[in-house]
Amino acid sequence: AAEEEARRRAAAEDGRRQREQTAAQAPPAPVKGSSGFAAQRGRLEPPVAGTVITEYGRHQEGRYGISTVQNGIDIQAAPGSQVRAVYSGRVVYADSLKGYGLLLIVDHGQQFYSLISRAARLTRKVGDEVKTGEVVGFLADDPELAAEGLHFEIRQGVTPEDPMRWLNHARLTVKGVKRADSR
Repeated sequence: AAEEEARRRAAAEDGRRQREQTAAQAPPAPVKGSSGFAAQRGRLEPPVAGTVITEYGRHQEGRYGISTVQNGIDIQAAPGSQVRAVYSGRVVYADSLKGYGLLLIVDHGQQFYSLISRAARLTRKVGDEVKTGEVVGFLADDPELAAEGLHFEIRQGVTPEDPMRWLNHARLTVKGVKRADSR
């Protein structure tokens, strides 16, 4: 039991250290010569202003050290908040999906996609063109339903990328984040 407690404390300390390093790093500069979505690295406004409560990466949780992988971030925001498109594109999915709940996928071109889930209501449907900053949904008005936060992912093709590297952090706080290590 003492060994397990020492391992848990060490993992928690490693996670804290990693969070501090991540928060201290400025978002990477866009790739020189890139255009479109690829040029937006570190510049995208988050889909909702709030607090990042779960970060991208591998998480080790609980008494048994079960490892899970988070393909995006969870942002806790005020109940009823507007959810906005992070960049212009075309809606390619707007429906319920097992494991995601209500899910909106926007194709931004160059094989880049943003995924937004856990909204209570979506305002766009498949085929709709959206502009940067346009309202695409709303969080639940009920604080208990909104507590899990909005789930947000960025993918290049089918490969998930760390959304924090893409977002402008000015409208986000990172507090009490669940994260054990990074992939």
